[in-house]
Order: sequence, then C-alpha cells, then structure tokens
Amino acid sequence: MTAADFANFYVKQNVDEKITPYANAVGLSLVRNYAKDLKFYKDGMKMFFHLRLNEDNSVTGSLDMVKKDKEYDDKYVIITDDKYKKGTTGIDYFDKEDGFTFRIESKKIFYALDNRSFTMNEFVDLLEKNHLSDRLFWKRKNNYAVNVFLKYFFWLSDKNYDQVQVMLDRHRPEQEKKYNKGDEKEFEPFFKYFHISKNILFSSLFIGFLASLIITFLFYIEDFSLSNPVIILFFFLVLFLLEKISVWVDKKLKQFFKGEINFISKLMDYLYKNSFRLKIF
Repeated sequence: MTAADFANFYVKQNVDEKITPYANAVGLSLVRNYAKDLKFYKDGMKMFFHLRLNEDNSVTGSLDMVKKDKEYDDKYVIITDDKYKKGTTGIDYFDKEDGFTFRIESKKIFYALDNRSFTMNEFVDLLEKNHLSDRLFWKRKNNYAVNVFLKYFFWLSDKNYDQVQVMLDRHRPEQEKKYNKGDEKEFEPFFKYFHISKNILFSSLFIGFLASLIITFLFYIEDFSLSNPVIILFFFLVLFLLEKISVWVDKKLKQFFKGEINFISKLMDYLYKNSFRLKIF
C-alpha cells in the first residue's frame, strides 16, 4: 500500500484545510480548523494530525495545535504557549501499545482493547475529541505540586531549583551534571558547633513560633520559664536534629545529579511524559 492509497481512505471534510500523504512512508498529515465558536479558531490556531501505518499494520501518530508560519505560508509552527494548554490536550504520540491496527479488507481502524472499529474519518474525529478534552488537568496540578516541593527542598539547603535549568543540565556531559557551582557552600556554624542550613533554622523557628502561639491561646501554662533545664535541653536537642536534617538534605541533593540515570533525569521524564490512553467516546 502506498501513502496515497492510505490517504484515500480518508474523506476530506469542510473543516479540513490540507491533506498530505507521506513521501517516504505510508501515512498522512492533516491540517484541520477548529470549530468557529472556539477561541482557538479566532486566534488562528489549527489542528495538525499525523497518522502512520506501520509494517505490522499498527496505526501510530500524534496531534498538535499549530499556527501558520509567518514567513512560510505552507509551514506550521507547534504552539507550546501555556494559555492554550488549558482545555486541550496535545497527543504527543500514540503507539502500537494503544492497540490500533488497520484492516485493509474492511478499510477500518480496529481497536483491540474493546473490539471496536472506526473509519479513517471516525478515527480522526476521535483524536479531535481527545484533544478538546482536558486529559492532563490533574497531571498539571501534580506537576505544579512537585515543582513547589522541590523548590522548597532545595531552598532548605540554601540552593535554588529551577526546572528549566535542570532540564538543560540533563543534556550536559556527565561530569558537568551538577547544580550551579555558585550554590555550593558549607553551612555556617550556629553557636560555633551546629552546622545548620539557615533556611532550615528559619523554617523550624517560624513553625515553633506559630506552635507556641497556638499553645498559649489553647492552654494556660503556669510557672513557665526559659531557664528551665528541660527547656534548654530540648532546645539543644532540636538543634542536633536540625543539623542531621541539614546534612541529610545536602547529601541527597548532591546524589540527585549522580549516576547514569539520576533522579533529575527520571524527574524530567515524569514531568514531561503525558502518558494516557486515548479515550473511546
């Protein structure tokens, strides 16, 4: 089967702008307009489909939001602006594991997971419905929570976490994969003995202050004195624990960037992998 034969199984619709068979493979690209009542249409955005038929008859492809290139009228630029991600889902790539195969005898795409089949037009409509439903809503919320946690975790050790910079670090040679050397510094001793990150110390004092206010309002404590030996012992015990926490956090951050498959590399795969199965409507 040629790419032209495969493309002929699709019937062009009024909303379709351009259908192009692949040059060196069996497949097609399709440019389709959004519905006129959607803001994406008003902003000049379009949908860019890719469908490919592989040697084992599996169907793979993708769907992106695009806009015409200002310099080249026949080319399109993929839109990555966050404001367009809310309410839509970019289908980065669906592969043979998703279970779609093309059956030449029926000229339909068969879905193995629930024994349903679709014409080429129905399958494109299915991709569009998945694209227009916000499939990554909770993924974005989860990524935001992970990003906030890591910023706080790095901050506790007087270091900075920047997601973009870390992503760039991932592609550097292994010997260069480390956080900014300017961030490397020893903890300043507290009372000339306890090596505690100033941010961990600040966080603990702030939490302790709030806790003491709550306890003061909820309970009336008689004969309370800071000179009480138990209070002093407890204070230095807390300093000892904070030092252990500081050393542990600092050690963990340095380990994040070591090894062939380090934590940061795994983290980037997790944050940027939009894995989900296509929803069959």
